[in-house]
Amino acid sequence: NDVTSHNPDTFRNIIFYTIKDVEQWKALMNEAINNQADTLSVTIVNFDQNVYDITTFRSYDVAISAKGSVTGTIANITYSFSYHSNYRMTRAYETGSKDKLNVEELAVYDKLVTKAQEIKSQYTSDFDKEKAIHDYIVTTFKYGPLDVETPPLRAHTIVGLINDGEGVCEAYAQTFNILGKMCGLDVQCITGKMEGVSHMWNIIKLDGEYYHVDVTSDDPTPDDARTGIATSLLAV
Repeated sequence: NDVTSHNPDTFRNIIFYTIKDVEQWKALMNEAINNQADTLSVTIVNFDQNVYDITTFRSYDVAISAKGSVTGTIANITYSFSYHSNYRMTRAYETGSKDKLNVEELAVYDKLVTKAQEIKSQYTSDFDKEKAIHDYIVTTFKYGPLDVETPPLRAHTIVGLINDGEGVCEAYAQTFNILGKMCGLDVQCITGKMEGVSHMWNIIKLDGEYYHVDVTSDDPTPDDARTGIATSLLAV
């Protein structure tokens, strides 16, 4: 099969595509990732490992491995993909399809939809929606676990924060991100350093202006709104 545009259902079956140049390969790989394919099998003509480099597509959200054989300049390769839980959750919102979520992710996703509907029913302005999401996160959850040197992967996820009640900065920022999107806000996650340590927070657009929001740093201890909540809306 030549590469044009494929229905997402196509990627649920193992079909060998014949690849004739690297741009064709890149297009198919990107489409597979966007559709969260589990596997993709290809026959590549004039194969060169240095040119058809899968590290181009590896990222924090997507892990890729390759297995196959090369005969002369013809390669038959099957790529296997795995996706970070936060990526699957965000893509579920972006695509409107929850097919790729596991049972726990689906339950958490539906819980977040319910929370977003609650917020939208109570508030009309973007500023009020942002504050409601912010306050919900910082008064409901706590930073952790603090008893381990390296937090487990689950502590970085939306699912871990919602179901375990604790998580690290990525879980906070990703939860703010998906709830913001569900409430119709223009929000994204960004990464950088805080006191020399890797950190994730958010940027949000409100009334035409961009602001930094750091729900992790704003989290009071204990989780009690009466202690006073700092809302770090810092203009970009």
